[in-house]
This record gives sequence, C-alpha cells and structure tokens, in this order.
Amino acid sequence: MADMLLVLLLASAFAVVIIAVSVLVVVPAIVRWQYGVQAPSTEFKAVDGSEGAGSSDLRYFILSYDCRQQDLKISGELPNAPHWQIGLFDGNMRLVDGGYVNHRTAMIRGDRFEVVVSKAPGRGDNSISCAASPKGLLIYRVLCPRSDVPLPTVEKIPA
Repeated sequence: MADMLLVLLLASAFAVVIIAVSVLVVVPAIVRWQYGVQAPSTEFKAVDGSEGAGSSDLRYFILSYDCRQQDLKISGELPNAPHWQIGLFDGNMRLVDGGYVNHRTAMIRGDRFEVVVSKAPGRGDNSISCAASPKGLLIYRVLCPRSDVPLPTVEKIPA
C-alpha cells in the first residue's frame, strides 16, 4: 500500500512538473515563434482578427521589434479615431511596463506623430523604453477609426 502511494505521489509530482514546464516555457516559446513568423520587422502588418484576438471596433497592426543593436523610429499620419496606442509586448505577450504611447501621451506635430523605441534612457518625451524587453511584439491599435488607417513607417536608426 505504501509503495502504491509513493508511486502515485511521484507520478503526480512528475505531472505537475510537466504541466509547469509546458505553461511557463513551451507555450510562451511557441507564441514567440508564431508571432516572429507572422509579424515582419520592417513594416506593420494588419491583423484582421481571424487569428483569434481583437475586436471589430479596433484595428490592429503588428511588428516584431528588436532594439538590442538599434532603435526604431515610428512615424505616421494621425488616424481619424478617438483613441490610438502603440505598445510593446514581451515574448510572453505581456505589456512592457511603461512601454506605450497613446493619443494623449504622444507628442504630435500637426497631423503626424513620431515615436522612438529605444533601450537607452533619455531619447526624449516621445520615446518608449524597450530596456525591460529588447525583443518582442509592437502593436499599433486604433479604436473605432472613421476612415482607413494609414500605416506608420518604421525606420531603424543608430542607438
């Protein structure tokens, strides 16, 4: 009887370890790989929601970023919408702390915006720090656009 309980205990512990490794390591790695395959690193890609995420009220555009060696300058025409946001997400699809700008926090010049993604501090008021996650997914989302959303341009610049 004691032998059977020991076997059940060991089997349960093994199952817990397998589940933990799957949830904490394997699934995030698959998610990172999949977004890396789907999201280009030089221009935004429109995501229509068929991938299982999103809302019909939002337009999503994704971009893989890597700011270990260089910064990214994202500039574009303001969308005709009540709200927009550019946010950095780490490899586990968690919003990077402080890693976003939106229609209220971005510096706007006329009908255009410009945002720099950098791991270096002091890139200015219109920058997003990627120091906590130098690689990941950048998501540009626009709420209830009243017209087509012009895609921002992406330029790699020296860090």
